[in-house]
Amino acid sequence: MMYKPIYIVGYPHGGCTLLRNMLRENENIYTITGTKKETKKTKRFGSGSEGHNSLFNIIPETLRNPDGKGGPCWQYGWDEQIDHHHLTEKDVKLEDAEQYLSVMEDIKREFNVSNTMRFLDKSQPYLVKTRYIQKILFPADVYFIYVIRNPYVLCYKPFKWNMYGKEKRIKAFEQVANTYNCFVNDSEYLKHFKIIKFEDVVLSTRRTLKKLCNILELNFEEDMTPHKESTIESNLKPKFYPLKTDVVYDDGRNRFGNKELDGMITEKCADIIESFNYSIP
Repeated sequence: MMYKPIYIVGYPHGGCTLLRNMLRENENIYTITGTKKETKKTKRFGSGSEGHNSLFNIIPETLRNPDGKGGPCWQYGWDEQIDHHHLTEKDVKLEDAEQYLSVMEDIKREFNVSNTMRFLDKSQPYLVKTRYIQKILFPADVYFIYVIRNPYVLCYKPFKWNMYGKEKRIKAFEQVANTYNCFVNDSEYLKHFKIIKFEDVVLSTRRTLKKLCNILELNFEEDMTPHKESTIESNLKPKFYPLKTDVVYDDGRNRFGNKELDGMITEKCADIIESFNYSIP
């Protein structure tokens, strides 16, 4: 049985990778690429930071990236797709549970981790599969951390990437709103979960991490805050140290934002905006 696994969920470029890399600096954490002390790329488990891609060929289809391996993950929450991708306890099949648990045990053996170490994964699509994952891993206590971000900034990401056509880029508004509502409804059935703001992670890093560690029952370690000598995934250090605080206010919106689109975001994402006191930067 897995010991209190942790899943970070959220949006593409919404802060999941940043938080994952911070938590991975904890001595009691391991991921699909190993531990803080031993990080390695393996042929079977890949070298990425998210199971839905790196484990694509060996986990159940229900837990793979719905946009295909390496896909952008910006479609599963559209109005016409959310119901198909939303999974709960009733969707769990015994063979899928056994397959996923077998892969998890293989990862533990690969890195020779103890039974009290905590597995950590991050995934955007799992935002609509929390109850499904909780059931698969039962009786383990699963912890879900949802990183939420200002819709007035986040929703312009597909515009910055020049994804799809304009009509489909606008459907990012649906993605953000629908998946948020899905998680909130599902959270009534989750044993452990916490919603944190991306902005707090970036602007109040140490304080936010300390609070999060308390919730996750982890010891806070100073190495978890990004620093110049960080040993984790050295190829990513230029991206995460020093933290780029400007992305809190602009990640494409200064170039592509306008009143019409902001109005659509206001309408679609009203629940998020009101609940987390978000406004146009």
